[in-house]
Amino acid sequence: MIQLVVKCQDGFDALGIAQKKYALDIVNETLELNLQVYDLRDPFAKKSPYTFNFPLPFSSRNNQFFAHYYEVNLEVGVWKASVRTDAEIYDEGILVFEGALQLQSVDLQKGSYECTVVGAQGDFFEAIRAAKWSDILQGALDHQLTAAKVVQSWDITEDITGEGAGVLVYPLIDNSRWWENEQRWSYAQMVGSAGVTHLGIGSTNSPIYPQQLRPAVKVRYLFEKIAAYAGYAVESSFFEEDIFDNLYMAVGTHREYLASRPLFASKVGRATNLILSTNSPAYVVFNLESGDFYDGDGLFSNGIFTAPYAGTWQFQLRYELTSTGTGGYTFFAILQTEQNVWSHQQTFSYGQAATYEHTFNLELAAGEDLYFAAKKQGASNVTLLAAGSYILMPLYDINGALAMVDVASNLVDVAIDKWIKAIAVRYNFIIVAEGKTLKVEPYSDFMQAGTAVKDWTDRVDWGGNLEIVPTTDHQRKRIVFADEEGKDGRNAWYQDFHGSVRGTYIFQNDNEFAVGEDKVESIFVPLRNTPISTAWQWSSQIPNVLVPQQWQVDTGFTTKSVVQKPWLGYYHGTKDVGNNGQIVIGDEVTTVYPFFSEFTDAPVVEASYGVNWGVAWPDHADHPLYNGGGTGNYLFRSFYAQMFAELYSDDCRIMRCEMLLKPDDIRQLKMNDQIWIRDSYWRVLSISNYAVSGRRKCKVELLKVINRLAYDCGIYPTAWNPDGTLDFESKPGVSAAATEECCTQYGYSWNPANNECYWKGSTDVGGNPNEPISSPFDEGTIPDTPTDWPNQPVIWSHNFGNVSVIQQEIAMSAFTDGNVNVDMGGIGGAVIPLKLEAIYDVEVYINCVQLGGSGGSPGDGSTAMYKATFRTTAGAIRQMGTTTTMYHHGDFTQHIQFALNATNTPSLRIIADGDNNRAIQWTAKVIVTKTDAIITLMPEINPVEGDWLWQNGDKGLWQDGTYMMWQ
Repeated sequence: MIQLVVKCQDGFDALGIAQKKYALDIVNETLELNLQVYDLRDPFAKKSPYTFNFPLPFSSRNNQFFAHYYEVNLEVGVWKASVRTDAEIYDEGILVFEGALQLQSVDLQKGSYECTVVGAQGDFFEAIRAAKWSDILQGALDHQLTAAKVVQSWDITEDITGEGAGVLVYPLIDNSRWWENEQRWSYAQMVGSAGVTHLGIGSTNSPIYPQQLRPAVKVRYLFEKIAAYAGYAVESSFFEEDIFDNLYMAVGTHREYLASRPLFASKVGRATNLILSTNSPAYVVFNLESGDFYDGDGLFSNGIFTAPYAGTWQFQLRYELTSTGTGGYTFFAILQTEQNVWSHQQTFSYGQAATYEHTFNLELAAGEDLYFAAKKQGASNVTLLAAGSYILMPLYDINGALAMVDVASNLVDVAIDKWIKAIAVRYNFIIVAEGKTLKVEPYSDFMQAGTAVKDWTDRVDWGGNLEIVPTTDHQRKRIVFADEEGKDGRNAWYQDFHGSVRGTYIFQNDNEFAVGEDKVESIFVPLRNTPISTAWQWSSQIPNVLVPQQWQVDTGFTTKSVVQKPWLGYYHGTKDVGNNGQIVIGDEVTTVYPFFSEFTDAPVVEASYGVNWGVAWPDHADHPLYNGGGTGNYLFRSFYAQMFAELYSDDCRIMRCEMLLKPDDIRQLKMNDQIWIRDSYWRVLSISNYAVSGRRKCKVELLKVINRLAYDCGIYPTAWNPDGTLDFESKPGVSAAATEECCTQYGYSWNPANNECYWKGSTDVGGNPNEPISSPFDEGTIPDTPTDWPNQPVIWSHNFGNVSVIQQEIAMSAFTDGNVNVDMGGIGGAVIPLKLEAIYDVEVYINCVQLGGSGGSPGDGSTAMYKATFRTTAGAIRQMGTTTTMYHHGDFTQHIQFALNATNTPSLRIIADGDNNRAIQWTAKVIVTKTDAIITLMPEINPVEGDWLWQNGDKGLWQDGTYMMWQ
C-alpha cells in the first residue's frame, strides 16, 4: 500500500485547523520514483532524487487540503501554491522518500491536481533559486566603516559585525583609489616623533580612507547562512578544516565604490522605573532593545551611545513622570560627554502625571561616548516610569558619505544557487539532504566514508535486459578547470601572453573515442599579491608588504582602478610592515598589515593547500611569507584527481540492468553504498521507474568500483626543492626517478634535456618563472618570446619584419657608505648580459635616500633619469654617444656610470658613485629597449658543403670559426 503524507503548511490544514500531517488520496495507488545519484556526463552537476509528475484526484480530502485551488474566485483556507509543503512517501508503511510537494497545474478535464515531489537536495536549491543576498543576510554583516573598525577586523578574535569573531576582515586591496583619484598606493617618507624617519603608506595629510577599502567574508559563513535561509543546518567535517574554515571571499570588487546605506533608526527603552529622590543628577540607562525597541546598528551599548562618525546627531527624548506631593518641580534632561554637557529643563506640578519630550541636536566626534542623565529640583520624589519612556534616534544619513556598509549589496552579483554551485564545484562537494540537515563533503571523502556493503545479486533480473558498457559515451575528451579572467594588471598580463587564466588545469583524456569539452563554472578570479612601491619607482623599501592589486597600468605608466569578480584567499593574520614602516588608515597608524594569500599556510609548506585549480608558482615565491611555495596540493589534484582516475579508467564499466527492489532497498540506499553483484562491487548511478507499491521491475544503472590512487602512474611527489626540481617516491621512504608521464600528469613541467621534473620555472623549462617583487605586473618569461633576461618583465615586443623590438624592465639597487663606486645589483646579479647584433637603448630611473653617515642628512632624497645607447652590431661593441642626464631633482646630487664589457660575450654594468661620509640607499628602474636585426640566409646555387652566405654574398662563420653544416 502506498501513502502520500504531507505536512501542513505552518502546522495548519487548509481550513486553518491545527494539524501536523495530512494523508492525500492517490489515483491507482501507484507512483513512479526516479533517483539520480551521479551523472557521469555532467560531473559538475548537483542532482537530487525526484518523482515523475503524478495526478491527485478531486476528492473531498484533496480539495480540502488544496483549498479548492481550481475555484479561482473562491477564497477558502490558508493553503498557498508558493509555500513549501513537506511530503513523505510510504511503501507498505516504510518511509522510502522525503521531499517537497509542488503543485504544477490543475487539470479541470481530468479533475486532478498535477503534482511533483522533489527530493530534499532539489528542494534546497529550489528554495534559494530566486533568493538575493539581501534575503539571505537581512542586514547581517552590515557595519560602521571607520579606520578603527578596519584595524579591529584584523584580529580574528574580534567581531565588528555581531555575526561572529573573524567572519569579516578588511584586506588592504590596492584599487588605485588613493587621495580620491586614480593613483596606486605608494610609500612615502614620514618623520615621526623625535625626528624618526618612517617608510609607509599614507600620511596624516593623505591617509588611505576606509571607504577606499574592500572587506572579505568567510565562505563558510555565507554557505551556512544560505542553508539556514532554506531551513537547513550544515553538517560537515570538511568545514571544520582550515582549508575551508579559513577561506575568505573578497567583497565589493565588482563595484567602483562600496555600497552603503544610512544608519538605521534606533529606539531604546528601560525595563524598570527610576526614582529621583535627591536634587542631584542620576544616570538614566536605556538598555532595553527588544519588543517595541530596537538598535539594529548597535549604536547603543548598555545605555551609552557611541558616535561612529563625526557629525550632528539627533536624539528625541521622552520621559513619563509621576510624583506625589504639592507644588511644582523642575525636571532636567542631561546629556554629556567627557568634553561637553547639554541640558534642557521643564516645570511640572507634583501629584500629576507628566510627559517630558525634547529633541537634542548634538555635534559629536567620531568615537565619542554620550551618556544620559536626569535630575529633579523640588521637595518630593519624582519617578521616571519605564513604560512610555525612550530615546529615539531617527534614520541617519551623513550627506551621502559612507555611513553603514551594506554588505549584501557589495557581494558578488550572481544568483545564490549559482554561488553555491561555484563553491560546491570548486571542492567537488557531494551534498546530501537528510531531513533538514545538509551533509556536505568532498567526493573522495564521501566515497571513502561509504563502508556499507549490500548484496543485490538476487535483485537482478538475470534473464532480462542486462548490458556491460564502457564509460566512453559519458566521458569528455577535454575538461578545463579555470577561473574567470582577471582585469587587474598582473592577471591581464598573464592572460594576454599565456593565453589562459593563471592556475588553470586541463584534464586531457587519452581515450581516443572520447569527444567534447567541458569547463567548470567559476565566478572567481585568481588572487595576485603585489608589493607597495615608491611614489616614483616600482621598487619597494617595504618589501615585506604584499597586498592584492586591483588596478591596471596603461601605456603611459599611469594606473587605473578596475572592477572584476571576487578572489578567494586565506587569511594569515597580521604581519610586520618591516623596515621601520607604517601604514596610515584614516586616523589610525599601524606597523602591521593583514596578509592574505592563495595558500593555507604562510610560509607555504609541502602539506599546504592552494586555491588555484592547477600548479601556479606563487607571485614572489622567494618572499619569506611564501618560502618557495612548494606544494602540489592544488584543487584538481586534491579533489578531482582520484575521481577522474576511477571514472576514466580502462577498467571502469557501467552495468545497465533491471531489478526488483524492495522498499527497504530504496529507503536505506546511500550514494556511497557499495553494491555487491555476483563477483564485483558497484555504485548506483541512477534508478528509474521504481513503482512504489507497484512490485514491478525498475531500471538501474551502476558504476563498477575502482579503487585507484589519485594518479595511477606509480609514483608521487614528496619534496619541492629550492632549485625548482621535485623528488618522487613510489611508496613512503622509497625514492623513485621522475618520469615525464607522472610529471605532466601532476601539472608540472618536464625538461627532456636533463630528465628532471620542475615545479618552479627556470630559463630551461616552462611553468611560472620567478617574478621580481619590484615590478607592478611582471610575469617572467613569455613563451616563444626571445628575451635577453628571461626572469625580467617584458613591457612590450613586436616583430616589424626587418627588425624585432622588445622592451624589458630590470629592478636594481645598491648601498654606498663612502666615496666608493658600487655595482648596482638586481634579480640575476649585477651584470646585464647583452646579445650580439643588437642596439640597446637604456633608461635608468634612480631614486636615492640618505640613511645616515657623519655628513648625511637622514631622509634627504634625490631622483634622476639617465639615458644611454649601446650597439653590438657589425663587430662594433661600443656606446653610441655619451650618457645624458634627462633630469635631476632632490636634496643632493648623485651620479651613475655605465661599464661596457666589449667582448664576444658583451655585458653591461651600472655603477653607483658613492659620496663621502654619506650612507645612501639606491634603487633603480632600468628600461632596456633592444632592437634586433633580422638577416635572411640565402644559400648559393651550387654551395660547397658547410658554406653559408649572407644575403649580400659575404661568407658567414660561427663565432668559434667553424662552418655551419646544412642538414
